[in-house]
Amino acid sequence: MSEGKDLIVKRTIYAGSKTPDFRDGTKIHFHFQSKLCDNEQTMIDDSRKMGKGEPLYLVLGKKFQLEVWEAILQKMAINEVASFKVDKSFFQHSEITFCREPICESHVFLVSRLQQTL
Repeated sequence: MSEGKDLIVKRTIYAGSKTPDFRDGTKIHFHFQSKLCDNEQTMIDDSRKMGKGEPLYLVLGKKFQLEVWEAILQKMAINEVASFKVDKSFFQHSEITFCREPICESHVFLVSRLQQTL
């Protein structure tokens, strides 16, 4: 990774309605797409194509398997659609490994429909 490079880069696609007051215990529902940063933008995961296509959720402060998700979701507003380019260093020590394709410099997450429930 090069010095001075941002580890998480956000690009807003559609602005949301309001920014919630995130705190531990907040349950966040969201859809996502994970893509490689290759020329084809190879799809890794798509929440709309998994299971019944329902949103995934996580509860802040409960040590979600990929901690970077908590960080990027807290940068979003309700109903916002955003793209995040995340440095691969966030995934190197994870139990989840992407080995179908060579790991690129970062992964892109498209996260949408952020909803807050306490």
